[in-house]
Amino acid sequence: MSLDTALGVVEYLVIELPRSGALAADDLQPLLDLARRDVIRLLDAEVVHRPADGSPPVLVDGAGSTTPRLSGLAALAGATSGLLDAEDVGAVAEMVTPGSYALVLVFENVWTATLATALRRHGCRLVASGQVDGRDLDAALDTGLDGPADDRRGG
Repeated sequence: MSLDTALGVVEYLVIELPRSGALAADDLQPLLDLARRDVIRLLDAEVVHRPADGSPPVLVDGAGSTTPRLSGLAALAGATSGLLDAEDVGAVAEMVTPGSYALVLVFENVWTATLATALRRHGCRLVASGQVDGRDLDAALDTGLDGPADDRRGG
């Protein structure tokens, strides 16, 4: 891969859809706005259904579905790339309640590719990326950060 075609950090979100009511197209506007502004590139948007009867989970065409709960997903039509395999579908199904649908979004953080490309030109390289679990962050903020700043940095 050349410096000009670097791939940014790729992440995924799994969103369990409500069992009653429906996901509205407006609910997806923040995601679509990020994609329009090239902050992210949506690589895949898949819907996994975990049947209540215990039968194997299945991928569902969320954008073309006639299921009312999925009507808002039409805005994601064309974002399916087939990145999820059977193992992924099974793992997603284990995360959600039987009888539920889950929206899986796979996206590239485009800004990280731009930054990595610029830094590589100066000999830098991205050596790690990760996420901080929101619950861990909340717990740390609730506990407070005691002591001088140097103590928190290990120096």
